[in-house]
Amino acid sequence: MMEENYIMILIQSLEKKVKVLEELSRENANQRQLLQKEELDLDQFQASIDKKDQLIEQVTFLDDGFEKMYEHVKDVLNDKKEVYENEIVHLKELVSKVTGQTADIQREEANNRRLAEQQFSSMKKKVRQVKDTKQVANKYYQNMARLNHVEPQFMDKKK
Repeated sequence: MMEENYIMILIQSLEKKVKVLEELSRENANQRQLLQKEELDLDQFQASIDKKDQLIEQVTFLDDGFEKMYEHVKDVLNDKKEVYENEIVHLKELVSKVTGQTADIQREEANNRRLAEQQFSSMKKKVRQVKDTKQVANKYYQNMARLNHVEPQFMDKKK
């Protein structure tokens, strides 16, 4: 039956989404570790951001495909609930799992955002300190150069 194939595709799509969300959660944990270090490795952090972008694209792709496929079978699922009872129960379980994972990922993202803000604030302070130190050093050298510079003087040797 065609409907049965569509329903199996829905189930496979949600199972794939669960795996991608698990990978996204692992990448959030990786980012958290990077952000908790005293010195943030910007290259590793950028690589992590790039990986998460790819995972988010996969989730979006899966969501779009799921929506389109669901449009084809939603009437069948509603009309033949008893025929597809097991599949419907499995779909509901997967949707519930995806919803829980999504909520967890949103919490992880919020925590990582807070850590990133702290990390970048610390970096700004360090940059400002280096800049201030450089300005102080430049002023010192300018002042010292002026002290060591003796203006030409005319000496009267007639006495």
